[in-house]
Amino acid sequence: MLGRPYGLKMGVVLAAPLMATAARHLLSAEFDGMVRLWPERPGFRCLGLTLAIALAPVVAFASAFRRAEVVTPGTSGAGAGVAMGLSAGVLVDLWCPVAYLPHLLLGHLLPVVLLGVAGSLLGRRLLAM
Repeated sequence: MLGRPYGLKMGVVLAAPLMATAARHLLSAEFDGMVRLWPERPGFRCLGLTLAIALAPVVAFASAFRRAEVVTPGTSGAGAGVAMGLSAGVLVDLWCPVAYLPHLLLGHLLPVVLLGVAGSLLGRRLLAM
């Protein structure tokens, strides 16, 4: 009735982006040249594209469930932000040929973290009873 335990929800919110980034890097390492340094692609395009794809669904989610009776609105919002960030990240991963770890951290992990924080803030603001 009260949903999943807080620790489990936060564990998924924190672990999912890290696991996705590690999986992308490890899978790409199997192919020649995929994890090499690309100085002309630091990751800002991927960062912007992921944020552009996922920001509207995060705001729509928070608006749709406004004033809903949510036990942990911050955690629920963070979960939604991370989920939508990872969903947008799949599209960006299909487009982006770079798997250099600093690029992945800036362009692929950072937007998911930012969307999780934005979702948490929106959740606390809009989903609170």
